[in-house]
Amino acid sequence: MNQTIIIIAFLTSISVNSQKLVNGLDNLVSQTRSMMNEKNITSYLILTKSYFSRAIVVNEDMNKSEEDFLINDFEAFIFWQENAKCFVKFIDKDFSYRQLEFNKCDFLRLDKNSISLILKEEVLPVAVIDDGKEVYLVEPIDRKTTFYFAHGNSREFPDFYFNGITKSNLNYNLNSKLQIWNLYQTCHKTIDENIEILRKKQ
Repeated sequence: MNQTIIIIAFLTSISVNSQKLVNGLDNLVSQTRSMMNEKNITSYLILTKSYFSRAIVVNEDMNKSEEDFLINDFEAFIFWQENAKCFVKFIDKDFSYRQLEFNKCDFLRLDKNSISLILKEEVLPVAVIDDGKEVYLVEPIDRKTTFYFAHGNSREFPDFYFNGITKSNLNYNLNSKLQIWNLYQTCHKTIDENIEILRKKQ
């Protein structure tokens, strides 16, 4: 029997156009939108964090590569309001985890104008003063974040632009005025308070 082994190697740079792409996030977003539409739920959003890794399928002798492709090792948090109750569910590329009821989800009731603005907002990069000069930090290998709504999605941006960046960032004040900034911080407050429960498998 010619058994195969899958090797996952994290990439420092990726050329998506040159390789086969396995992206379960596309299916998740599509299925979530369909499910919410069937239930007539409009107050929902999906916060995603994408990170691509390289998968190499080789034969059992480890001497021949049979396939080389990219996998989106995403994480997603689905927030929604149903029958006056608020819920959040964590999903990644391998599992669907437990959903959790939480309080205070007024942030999900976004009108069309607010969503339209969020879809256009551009998160500015991290810049600091170094030796008297403005320097942009090189983007690390990190998850890239996107918000998905019933119709449309925000621009993708490195998660570290919002996560754990202090006021030393020269673009902190401008970013903090964005609606997407406030939405991110509100979502993460619920995530951080309940992360151990959310990550328990069903």
